[in-house]
Amino acid sequence: MFDDLVVELDPPANRRGKCKGDKERHLTEAAVMLAYGMHLLRTVPKLQKVDLHPDGDHGKRFEIVQWLSAQGFLLREPQGKTAYCGTYKSERQTIVVTSTPGKGDVVATTDEGIIVAECKGGIVNTAHAGQTSRLRKGLCEAVGLLIPTDRREASRGCPAHGDAAERRLRQRLEEMTHVDDVSRHPVLLAALTRERPNTVALLDSAHPIRRYTCLMHVFDFAEKPEYAAIATHGLGRIYAAGAFAHWLLDRGLLVEVTHTDVREGDLVFYFSDDGRFKHAGLCQTKGRVMSKWGIGHLYEHGVFEVPDSYGDKVRLFRNLSYEEAFGHFMRFAEDNGMVS
Repeated sequence: MFDDLVVELDPPANRRGKCKGDKERHLTEAAVMLAYGMHLLRTVPKLQKVDLHPDGDHGKRFEIVQWLSAQGFLLREPQGKTAYCGTYKSERQTIVVTSTPGKGDVVATTDEGIIVAECKGGIVNTAHAGQTSRLRKGLCEAVGLLIPTDRREASRGCPAHGDAAERRLRQRLEEMTHVDDVSRHPVLLAALTRERPNTVALLDSAHPIRRYTCLMHVFDFAEKPEYAAIATHGLGRIYAAGAFAHWLLDRGLLVEVTHTDVREGDLVFYFSDDGRFKHAGLCQTKGRVMSKWGIGHLYEHGVFEVPDSYGDKVRLFRNLSYEEAFGHFMRFAEDNGMVS
């Protein structure tokens, strides 16, 4: 019905012969949102409005304004700095496009309840192993985002005890992080993913991975000479770890937020059942987290796709600027006996 949502492109050299036909048929994530949103407007009785929430990257990969215009929806009220965000109206219906994270890709309020959909795109006619693997990971991520909602709220004391399969995955991730040779971690993760599908993705690190911790990552302390001067002073016992996290929390220096208010780049703190800080990451789009695992690598992952020892509760906080965070760290150091 919406064949114009599919973009046909020549396959690169490494994917030639893997697709049906001469062209790869790309259905982007934004195109999937548009197709499903339009489907709801055409099939759900009395539905007048649909909200779409593509993130900035996916919004740039498809000509949203032009496609909606061809369907009779004109951009009447632009919003923000992007070319595609705003309110689109036809004679009787409305589509609102915003890049608001954490609200679902497609949202519609009907007489019978709220519909929330997570959407994934890909190449629809390829058998290339790398592309089909990406699709499987996307589907796993979408399912993880949709079930159940209270697992994702990540508000104060939000429990995260999952089923036996999730617990076993976390235990295996824990085992991986205990392998001292961190160069083996990517291979171990790949083997684990084949055995137990997950969406953990290895990221390139801007710094040598053994030279920073999870808190150094979230507060941008890595490779900063002023931080290193404190952390290496004397016996080197003052550094960004659990004691610093609790110092910030005890003094109310972090502003806690709910999952509905969280922004990309905000803090995700992990805690044990008794409230002890265990780990920290940064919020990404689509309910994802970026975090540094011990002496190992930097990863993007689902909220609870983490080693078992990182705890079963999370809380969300507005992030600090580097200047704010380092200022707090200097006072933490002074409180712990370091003389300037």
